[in-house]
Amino acid sequence: MKNKEIDYLMFTVKQEKNIIADVIVDLFVREYSIIYTDLYGQTVEPEKGGKLRRKSIAAFAEKLDEIDLVSMPVNEPNTLPINMDSAMVTYFIKDVGYNTEGHASENLSKLHKEIEGLIGMTFGSYEFYK
Repeated sequence: MKNKEIDYLMFTVKQEKNIIADVIVDLFVREYSIIYTDLYGQTVEPEKGGKLRRKSIAAFAEKLDEIDLVSMPVNEPNTLPINMDSAMVTYFIKDVGYNTEGHASENLSKLHKEIEGLIGMTFGSYEFYK
């Protein structure tokens, strides 16, 4: 698998202790959305979203190569973490989904920052990264 084959990803990170931010980035359709929910999955803010520029997506693809998302250990199929420590990402390559919480020695804060740069807005909190 190659990082440039990723066409869709969902990044989940804590916004506050009891609020979660889900950022959905569709690199093929060139759109993003952000949904804030409580721990029970109830939406707590209106959904935000917008279009992405081709040039921004190309730059983001280069950053994905540097981060090497596809080399991170993936969870067993159809499983999600019970207690999310910081962040997790689900990405899709050719309609097959992969879920990761990053490397044990690293976290996903760099990917978080790159997604913020791609969409042009901040989300979630960096205070939950180890």
